[in-house]
Amino acid sequence: MTKITNLILIGGGNSCIEIIDLIDDINKFNLNNKINIVGILDDNVKKKICGIKVLGKINSFKKYPKFNFFLTVHSYKNRFIRSKIIKNIKQIKKKFINLIHPSSLIGKDVRIGNGNCIYNNCNIFSGSSIEDFNILMPNVSIATKSSLRTNIFIGKNVSLSVNTKIMNNCSVQPNCTLLENISIAEGIRSMPNSLISRSFTKKNILIGGYPARFILNEKK
Repeated sequence: MTKITNLILIGGGNSCIEIIDLIDDINKFNLNNKINIVGILDDNVKKKICGIKVLGKINSFKKYPKFNFFLTVHSYKNRFIRSKIIKNIKQIKKKFINLIHPSSLIGKDVRIGNGNCIYNNCNIFSGSSIEDFNILMPNVSIATKSSLRTNIFIGKNVSLSVNTKIMNNCSVQPNCTLLENISIAEGIRSMPNSLISRSFTKKNILIGGYPARFILNEKK
C-alpha cells in the first residue's frame, strides 16, 4: 500500500517552482511513499503556481494541523527573512519534512534535523550533522565531521572538507571550496567560485576571492 504524505509549501517564489519539480522527481523513485502537494502559503501570490492552489498567507499555517510543511523561501537575498519565518513556525518544526533526492549518498551515521532540502547527487559522509531548514543544491560534497547549523544555503558544486563548521543563516554560493577545519560565523555570505582557506569569525559579512577575504558588511 502506498503511503501518502500531504504537504503544504510555505513560500510561492521561484524556489517554490524548483521544489515542486524536485518533489515530482522524488515521487518517480519512491513508489511506496508519495508526496502530495495540497497547496501553497504566500503573503503576496494569490494565483495558482504550477497548477497548485495558493491557500492563504504564511501565518495561516495554524489552520492546517493535519498536514506536513516545507519552507520554499530559498534565495540568499531572503535568508534573514527566512530566519524570521523559521522563528515564527518553530512550534511546529517537527511537521516539516526533509526532501532528499534518492540519487544522493547519505552516510549511515549522518544526523539530519527537520525541513532540510538535499538535491540530487549530493554526498554527505558519516560523522557529519545537518540541523534544520538547510538547502543543499546539486553536487554538494560534505566530508566527515562537518556540521551545518540552521538556515544555511549551500550552492551547487560546493565542497566542504573535513571538520567544516557553518553557523546559522549563512549562504555559500556555487563552486566554492572550504578547506579542512574551517569555521564560518553566523550570517556570512560567500561569492561564487571562492576558495575559503581560513575561518571567518565576524558575523553578517560578504567574503570572496581565491583565497577568500573580507569584502563588506551586509545588512541583516
